[in-house]
Amino acid sequence: LPYYTKAKNSEKLVQCFYALEDYAGLQTLLNIIPEGQMILHELGEKFMSVGLCAAAVKAYMKAGDVKAAINCCVFLHQWDQAITLAEQHQYPQIDVLLEKYANHLLSKGRKLQAVVLFQKASKHQEAAKMLMSLAQKALADRGSPLQIKKLYVLAALQVEEMRKQTLQLNSKATRQNAPHGTAAAQTLVGLMELDSASADMKDFDNAWRGAEAMHLWMLAHRQLYHEQYDAALRTILNTLKYDDILSREEVYGFLALVALYTQFYAQASKALNKLESLVGMDDSPYGDLTFQIFAKNHPTDPRGLKETRGRRGNEMHRVCMASGSIISDSNWSVCPTCKHCISTSYAASLSLCPLCHGYLRAE
Repeated sequence: LPYYTKAKNSEKLVQCFYALEDYAGLQTLLNIIPEGQMILHELGEKFMSVGLCAAAVKAYMKAGDVKAAINCCVFLHQWDQAITLAEQHQYPQIDVLLEKYANHLLSKGRKLQAVVLFQKASKHQEAAKMLMSLAQKALADRGSPLQIKKLYVLAALQVEEMRKQTLQLNSKATRQNAPHGTAAAQTLVGLMELDSASADMKDFDNAWRGAEAMHLWMLAHRQLYHEQYDAALRTILNTLKYDDILSREEVYGFLALVALYTQFYAQASKALNKLESLVGMDDSPYGDLTFQIFAKNHPTDPRGLKETRGRRGNEMHRVCMASGSIISDSNWSVCPTCKHCISTSYAASLSLCPLCHGYLRAE
């Protein structure tokens, strides 16, 4: 070894240090060898064979072989470093690399990390699919409503990004290839392609709907706990249309409770009747309660509510995401991110959308 050192024979020194398992000596040698030397490839292979990823990558990069450095990271399952190298050096096969990493994460059950990876790779459709499946699983497992809402919102935002990306690609192709006068036709074709691309993703349209359901459900509880009973009644009435997402028994039970607090006995009667029909008349625990309530109170409401009326003709029922009630005038604004409505009286004091938490005004 001393004689190879005096002779500056790098090839033999690599073999000696490797045979002696002197990896510190190999790393010292790595720092001395000039860039571009062929021996650096052999040095990288030896570091990789013993799992020293950082040293192996340094050797390959010094040799100018980015592909070998990335392959080393993949071989040693250092995916984060592989992605970083690929991005820094504009590796042409980064999509294949990202797909392999995503499959690796999914095999380990790390689905949220896979979603982040899909998002980074601009694979918004795959990210939306994954987020929707996570939201539906959390819903089936009776998980945290806040977590479920976040998953639905993230899925919906990925759907919007997917549509935006598809339209931009079609627009770019139209400008480059379309003859004069056919741009509009090409744009129409692009929109049709977008619809067909998401035709098999029926859940895409349910992403914002799921977010709305969980948002209003939590808002109604918050209003009840703050003793805002009238507001809670209006909000829970607007959640009845989400009975395919929320538990019917829980929603109607909540409606009955809030209706009793506000003395809207007609609504309480309807809610209790619905509960009895859901659990079955023979097994219903609500019969005695219903009798006790309406033996003393007539099933009528003190006043009408817009939330209990059906739509008239082309009338639009816009629900304010801040208050949970139907907006009864034209004083409302739209969130630029999720396109949901907020009453102007609430929007003036808010900087973020209550539903998607996007900025309401340009920063």
